[in-house]
Amino acid sequence: MKHSLLFAAALLTTTVRAQAPIITALGPTRNAMAVPRASLVRVTLSQPVGTGAGTLRAFSAQRGGQLAGTVATAGNVLTFSPAQRFQPGEVVSVSVPTTIQSSTGVPLAAAQVYQFTAAAAGGTGAFALASGLSTASFPHSMATGDVDGDGDLDVLSIGSSGVTISYNTGQGTFVTGPGAGAGIDPTGLAVADIDGDGDLDVLTSNGLNGNSNSPGTIQISLNNGQGVFSNGARLSVASMALGIAVGDVDGDGDQDIVFSGVFGSYARAGVCLNAGNGTFGAVQQSGTTNWQIGVSLADIDNDGDLDLLSASPGSVAICRNNGRGTFGAFYLAAAYHSKSLATVDVDGDGDLDLLTSDGSGLGVSLNDGQGNFVLGSSLSVPNSGNYSGLAVGDIDGDGDPDVAIGNGNYFGTISVRLNNGAGVFGGGYDPVVGGYLAMPSAAAFADVNGDGNLDLLVAKYNSGGGEVLLNQATPLISSIAPTSAPIGSTVMVTGNNLSGVTALTLNGVTVSSFVVVNAATITFVVPAGATSGPIAATTPLGTARSSPFTVTVVSNARFAANAFAVSAYPNPAREVLHFAINGLAVGQPAVHVELLDQLGQVVAQTSLQTANQQAEATLPVGELAAGLYVLRLRTGTHVVTRMICRE
Repeated sequence: MKHSLLFAAALLTTTVRAQAPIITALGPTRNAMAVPRASLVRVTLSQPVGTGAGTLRAFSAQRGGQLAGTVATAGNVLTFSPAQRFQPGEVVSVSVPTTIQSSTGVPLAAAQVYQFTAAAAGGTGAFALASGLSTASFPHSMATGDVDGDGDLDVLSIGSSGVTISYNTGQGTFVTGPGAGAGIDPTGLAVADIDGDGDLDVLTSNGLNGNSNSPGTIQISLNNGQGVFSNGARLSVASMALGIAVGDVDGDGDQDIVFSGVFGSYARAGVCLNAGNGTFGAVQQSGTTNWQIGVSLADIDNDGDLDLLSASPGSVAICRNNGRGTFGAFYLAAAYHSKSLATVDVDGDGDLDLLTSDGSGLGVSLNDGQGNFVLGSSLSVPNSGNYSGLAVGDIDGDGDPDVAIGNGNYFGTISVRLNNGAGVFGGGYDPVVGGYLAMPSAAAFADVNGDGNLDLLVAKYNSGGGEVLLNQATPLISSIAPTSAPIGSTVMVTGNNLSGVTALTLNGVTVSSFVVVNAATITFVVPAGATSGPIAATTPLGTARSSPFTVTVVSNARFAANAFAVSAYPNPAREVLHFAINGLAVGQPAVHVELLDQLGQVVAQTSLQTANQQAEATLPVGELAAGLYVLRLRTGTHVVTRMICRE
């Protein structure tokens, strides 16, 4: 009996030890929107982590492909710390493969692949034409990504001439450089780190005409890390290859390829599994695509693997993944305007919904969390055309995804629509991005000028080229100098996006005397009747408010405003600033002189003993940075300020 109990106990212990660990928590959470850009990636297991933690991968199609960073373990938790913080609007895909083991050497029970989106902030969703953009001839698809590794987003487009790349100067303007390879009659475009070397490669699907002179192929162009591409593999995949998407469909930590295509006379999806080094095995056929270009990968049933979706007329065909890159029979989800396709959480419930567009409008299909969809809202757009470029991103900084529809109309407009947070789109407007017959055909959102919000990029099918439209940011007040002064004093307000200020108030009192120096600086005179409180600067795009400003009270009538005169010269100054004080009262105490920068910090100062009701002095300014400063003179409770320019 004793031996039997010992055997049973040993068997139970062995069984417990052999139990495979599972993932119990993800951070950021699956499908999260507006994730803080400084976030770390954390994966929690049901058991302490052992070997293989370093095989966790984070991917971005915006920069770097496979993101650089370090993985650390502490108990049951793996933490990936990216080498750089996430970028505005960046969609990050995380692969947690079964090569990760528990401390007892048992592999993870099942791989997990999930995504989240980094926050974009400060935009208004109102765009202004900024510059032109070179594109491929007759462009029908575009993508953005930092292909040359210089920290800004470049623009890629595909059309009859192949792949054109416009390289960002860092300011949101572009120069055309070397392109990337494509096959005959290219249609689809994707950027991804196919060979795992930390840069973005270019993939195209080709063979739109589907004849012997235009076979269906996938062309892979490999990046050398500086935006110079060499032809990699060209995969013969089908009679026709239409749309293309990239993701880790088998959970092994590399990027696989799916495409919509035609095999003989049958429209299906194709799957090409990556061996880990950018080489691929035989094509697997799956489901149906009804000859549509729109194809996507997304975990629509929240089971930790990427399912396959393809737009079809009036519906979206969905094939569920078994977790190993094999897709089951397709089923159809009802959809309005289904041609172009995007997956994103539009209603904030944690699962991925469907957005579809055929150029005439936008359709929303809402997910129940298990991959079953019901028709949501639908809207039509004016001047509809034959193309259906669909851009998705948070353009007004409110934490939910908005859209732009490139509808290929003859009137040169594109439709921008804002999400109310519940997956209902409205508002917005229809900016003109080209002349008559321009036919805007493709669109993308990306922060091309590095200001933290998402700008709009548009390609024009008929007229060629494209446009860069910059998101107009809300105003911001970052500092005031000085932070206290009496009525009649000059105050400098510093911030961002202040050039359009139309009204200024101090604690609710209108400031009638103010000057907009530039987009970063406003000066004003403290008005009569003002009391202590915040300064509010209003532009057509919003209102910025400062920290409280204190209006000081003069207790001695001898020191009333303008009781003495101050002159400063030369202004602008280069090396030395001279100033003179006249009209001081008899017995005036010492005058304290300070020079403040735009942050309100004292950068130079002196103290004067007065005689004969006047004083003169100098301040060295030669080592100060060029810009605006406040000269502040204080005598007892009286303060006089003057604006000084250091050139």
